Amino acid sequence: MNLSQQQSLNLMQKLARDDDFRESFQKDPVAALSDLGIERETLAKLDSRCASPQTLADKSVFEKLLADSSSVEFQAAMSFHVQHLRV
Repeated sequence: MNLSQQQSLNLMQKLARDDDFRESFQKDPVAALSDLGIERETLAKLDSRCASPQTLADKSVFEKLLADSSSVEFQAAMSFHVQHLRV
């Protein structure tokens, strides 16, 4: 699943700075992404592991990704093909 650049930035900003969104995303990532305006067709392509409830990394991790949104790490995070990392 690939998001537009603006959708990616919006998502990272919410994950880095919005506690209510983070809580919603942890409980139901698909609903949270839908609330951001991600199209149903795009959400249908989401890997089941990414669509399941999960614990997010600390907000500082997302802030670091935002600081360099052209980085390989940011692009990998936005493709939703991220290996499970332990921080």
